[in-house]
Amino acid sequence: MSGGCLRDLFRMLKSAAENATGHGKEKIENKDFQYGLNRLKNDYYNTISYNERTRMTAMDYYKILVDCCKSQNKKPADVKGLIDLKHNMCILGYNGEEWFDVHPVVKLILEEQNMIESEKSK
Repeated sequence: MSGGCLRDLFRMLKSAAENATGHGKEKIENKDFQYGLNRLKNDYYNTISYNERTRMTAMDYYKILVDCCKSQNKKPADVKGLIDLKHNMCILGYNGEEWFDVHPVVKLILEEQNMIESEKSK
């Protein structure tokens, strides 16, 4: 669920560990993992919002994200707002070959808002 982003992996681990120790546990359980995942998801959800500088709305960004999810070649069109989504890591670059995809946590947000089909139902 980190999308290969070590920073996000460690953020989830830290949140899960803090949740586990806060409840007197010595091991991270699935409940603690879900807590860490939800914290990360909330952080990403908050980054997708109106941008005063570009005047882009959250829906403008969501459209770019959905287009990237549905892209067959995983090379999103160079549109206004794409660079913002790359900078805030909602869209991640892979393999050094200009291959991009939406961060797995952001995909969860899109699924929850019924903007894309759930990966599990495919």
